[in-house]
Amino acid sequence: MSELDIVFSQEPFSLLDSAGRSLFRKSVKIIASKKGQKLITEGEKGSTVYFLLTGCSSVLIDTAKGHLPISHLYPPDFFGEIAVFDELLTGAKRTATVENLTDVRVAAMSSDDFKNLCIQNPVIIKSIEKIYKKRMQQLLELKERIKNI
Repeated sequence: MSELDIVFSQEPFSLLDSAGRSLFRKSVKIIASKKGQKLITEGEKGSTVYFLLTGCSSVLIDTAKGHLPISHLYPPDFFGEIAVFDELLTGAKRTATVENLTDVRVAAMSSDDFKNLCIQNPVIIKSIEKIYKKRMQQLLELKERIKNI
């Protein structure tokens, strides 16, 4: 059993056929990251999508009073796709910071490889698009709710 099998255990990546899984495996680099390290920082340009293999990370957004945790990530969550998708349209930056709550292992995929994976495997595009839209809506609603903190 491969370390990446956890990614293939849930949609949308469970929809990949063997060729898609092979492309995924060839396109990622496994990275170990220590507790307290930031994998992505709000406001930076996004060029990587991450797939959490082990550990736990916190999603934080900047407020007038500092970083506010808005959710946690656990395997097999993936993150970083918002900036990758938005970059295609608007040149958008990272919408949140992701900081490790424990030591973690992630599979990191460049934005170009992620786009290529989606193009070559259209079966996953609708599912990823649904996740993207849901996350963007939740983020907008949350930012509205916390703007006066």
